[in-house]
Amino acid sequence: MNSIEVDLRINPVKENPETILQLPEKIAIEKGIRVIVCIDEFQQLAIIPHWERLESMLRSEWQLQHHTTYCLYGSKMHMMKKIFNNSRSPFYKFGQMMQLKRISKEYWLPYIINNFEATGKHITEEQAEKLCEKVKYNSWYVQQYCFFVWSHTESIVSDEDLDRQLDMVIDTNAETFQNELDEMVPSQIALLKAIASGETHFNAKDVVEKYRLGQSQTITRNKKTLVEKDLVEKTRDAFSFVDPLFELWLKREYGIVYCEK
Repeated sequence: MNSIEVDLRINPVKENPETILQLPEKIAIEKGIRVIVCIDEFQQLAIIPHWERLESMLRSEWQLQHHTTYCLYGSKMHMMKKIFNNSRSPFYKFGQMMQLKRISKEYWLPYIINNFEATGKHITEEQAEKLCEKVKYNSWYVQQYCFFVWSHTESIVSDEDLDRQLDMVIDTNAETFQNELDEMVPSQIALLKAIASGETHFNAKDVVEKYRLGQSQTITRNKKTLVEKDLVEKTRDAFSFVDPLFELWLKREYGIVYCEK
């Protein structure tokens, strides 16, 4: 019933943040090892106040370190490219930039099947492939979808289980998607509907009228905005959704049926 309070009287470093940035290199030298520092969702740093000052500081300190390697990765491709491909950015050409491909089915299928079997449950190869294809092999959604299917299956997965749990996955993420839409103007939502429907010629008169896309300059501006928000990406002559589940949610909410053009 007693309580203990300990005051270590440690004052945070305020005047010399460079000391913190130099720490991995100092550890590497003193221990005679090589250090790899991995920073996830690195692009999120760009939204904090005084990012420009921090960006310059990181570059100036890191470029002098020869025993430490930095692996900076993030899920917002457009923001990452803005940091590392913009010639005005301190991080321009700072290192090798790689766009990782999604894990292919040759790895996913045995992983899913074997993990179901290890817990006394069975899912067919066809069902596992269908599961992966529904969320376009997105690693996060494949695992989330698998969890819902696994947790609601006693022994053998049925096709009905796949359909029900896909709705469950969509429902689980629906609030996030709705928040995205709440921040958009109607013409941007209309453009998303057109993309989800398989449209590619957004300036065509019938497409503009059908989806109420607005003037040509509005369409151009909205395409740029949606790309900058990492909601869609341009592949060859068409636009596609970055988040496959967002696309499924949008189609379900608005009753959109995709048509090949």
